[in-house]
Amino acid sequence: ALLASSPRIEACPRMSMLWLALIVPAAAVTLVYGVKTTRCICRWRRKQQKLDAINVQYERLRSARQDAVYHHGWATSRGDLKEADAHEAHVIELDRKLQVLRDQYDSVSAGNTDDKWDGSSAALVIEHKSKDR
Repeated sequence: ALLASSPRIEACPRMSMLWLALIVPAAAVTLVYGVKTTRCICRWRRKQQKLDAINVQYERLRSARQDAVYHHGWATSRGDLKEADAHEAHVIELDRKLQVLRDQYDSVSAGNTDDKWDGSSAALVIEHKSKDR
């Protein structure tokens, strides 16, 4: 008889309903913003991966350009103008490819990216000419 009239036992169903009324909306808000945050992070990661892939290609071409400039100077110093012209043409082609990669990098950085480009495919079609001609 003493326990049945206790206000603490009567308040228990009201407390559980209060907790339920607080937890359900909080869980819904957490879920919505959690999904938004996850999408934002995934989008940022994809962008960074694209930028990294472009940067790797850029550095590879920049290194090849540096080598071609060196070989152009070496061929010129030897008096082999035909080979020097071939190296100069190679440097010009590498400059064009580097500019394309710079433009791609700027486009992805600005958020103007095409989602079909995944970075694993080559950004450029590279044609190799024989230097013997």
